[in-house]
Amino acid sequence: MNDAQMMNNSQQSRMKRHNDNERGGVILAFLGIALLVFMGLAVVAIDFGHLGLSTNEVQIVADTAATAGARSLMRNAQGATESPVAVAQTVVAENHLDTGAATIAAGDVEVGTYDFTSRAFSPGGANPNAVRATGRATVSNMVAGIFGADTTDVERQAIAAYSGNNSARPVCPITVGLCEFSAYQTSPNCSNLPDLTQVPSPGDTSGWTSLGASAASAQQAIAYLPEACGGGGQTPPTVRVGDTINVLNGQANSVLSTIRDCFNQGLLTECVIPIVDIPCGTNFNQARPVVGFATFRIAGVNSMGNSMSIQMDGICMTDEPGTPGGTNLGTLSMKLVD
Repeated sequence: MNDAQMMNNSQQSRMKRHNDNERGGVILAFLGIALLVFMGLAVVAIDFGHLGLSTNEVQIVADTAATAGARSLMRNAQGATESPVAVAQTVVAENHLDTGAATIAAGDVEVGTYDFTSRAFSPGGANPNAVRATGRATVSNMVAGIFGADTTDVERQAIAAYSGNNSARPVCPITVGLCEFSAYQTSPNCSNLPDLTQVPSPGDTSGWTSLGASAASAQQAIAYLPEACGGGGQTPPTVRVGDTINVLNGQANSVLSTIRDCFNQGLLTECVIPIVDIPCGTNFNQARPVVGFATFRIAGVNSMGNSMSIQMDGICMTDEPGTPGGTNLGTLSMKLVD
């Protein structure tokens, strides 16, 4: 190899090392930038994750306060004398928000009236049935703090309301006239719910029902009673306020005997029943509109002799399965509505 070739190889070697060094520097620079971007994204993700967690916690506070307050209102409607705001604050304090105990200001718990038809809440009202709660928190920021926004204010709202049931799935094939609840509707205290001797007759205020549009008959009524005590075991239909159900007056011995057997076996002690709009003293028959639901405790059944009847005591039953939105007849449902 001559001198010129050796010099040329040496120059190429130096250029290669120079290019390799340049490429290495560029890669390191890109790695540095990528690491910074990754760290930035990680910090942003932590920031957003923390904010999201705090937002969920604030929503839970609002839901808890609204639910506890509405339950308190529901108890008040049945004779209690609680402060829904104080109850809501107490229940919220049993939870945690971020790293401390959860709290809610009294001014953020509003007692009011909820219209299930318009789905609107109005503060106050003569007969409040709802609570609107606003949860609040101030969340510390990591990334936004660099730009001067050290904290973020989080606010979430919830409304819970109660009312009489708008629907139910009655097991007892019995219905009662609305006129029996006049005292309770005047003063909605549990003690004003009716105690009845259910003796279906043309001029009575109770009777058997098909729980639907089909003609009421003893066979249809028995179909919904538990199979273990002689009933048909058929799942009763869901009945809603506004539905029309057929009613049957007169004593049906077969129905009464089956109810007696179910009662004696402890299979039928309480009944949620539809209440229909039939004026007292008029014939209790034909198709009638459902206006609400009530719960009765069966106190006794007499299926023999001249005094065949069912003794039923009206009771307050809160949170009965179903949906709210019906007339308050002592059987109530409560839920978060917003």
